Amino acid sequence: MFKFIKFTYIYWSIKCTPKPSFERLFKLAKITYIYCQLSALKDLHLLQCSSLQELPTSIGQLNSLQNFCLRGCSKLQELPTSIGQLSALQNLYLWGCPNLQELPTSIGQLSAFQKLNLNNCSSL
Repeated sequence: MFKFIKFTYIYWSIKCTPKPSFERLFKLAKITYIYCQLSALKDLHLLQCSSLQELPTSIGQLNSLQNFCLRGCSKLQELPTSIGQLSALQNLYLWGCPNLQELPTSIGQLSAFQKLNLNNCSSL
């Protein structure tokens, strides 16, 4: 339905669904959220966002995020170092991100981290 969206700007969103869907947004290149209370967000799935080039550094403010899945984000080259601030993150799934060059060392700071799943990330 929204497969041609290129930019997502989320401002002043007081409530966010527990699992927003960013699936099959093939043209999505950038996500920006400002003044949002996403502290209850536990799952974030970015699926088949093949034009996504970067993640916002503010992603480190998602204090309750437990599961983060990036699948088919073929233009994504790096994860922000702020990912090391996701204190509740347990599972990180990276599937089909062939241009992802390296993982930030800040991942080592994740105290609740249990599972890293890398599949078809050929540049790592």
